[in-house]
Amino acid sequence: MGNAEECADCGGVALEVQEPWCKLLLSGAKTIETRRYPLPDDLLGRPLSLLQTPEGAPGQSGLPDIVPQGHPSAQLVAHIAFSEVKEYRSLQEWKADEKLHQLEGRRV
Repeated sequence: MGNAEECADCGGVALEVQEPWCKLLLSGAKTIETRRYPLPDDLLGRPLSLLQTPEGAPGQSGLPDIVPQGHPSAQLVAHIAFSEVKEYRSLQEWKADEKLHQLEGRRV
């Protein structure tokens, strides 16, 4: 992860992460970010801007597809790269990783 001002390779691609999950990712307490869709292969290993937004409805973005600079609900907090995509095929797999994704008792 890098400082929010120093990413020249992000190409305008950002990932929105709501609170409290964003802070947990940045602190290292959360090491698996969960989505209902896989991250596209061409974004794996590539730095992405991390946009922190207020807590909202699970699985729903509070932002438009194109976020103007200075948007009041989004704060660019870091740059992050993801190394792999993991698909959970069972509830047992999901529960085994609860300490990593920090979504104890939830199913996304």
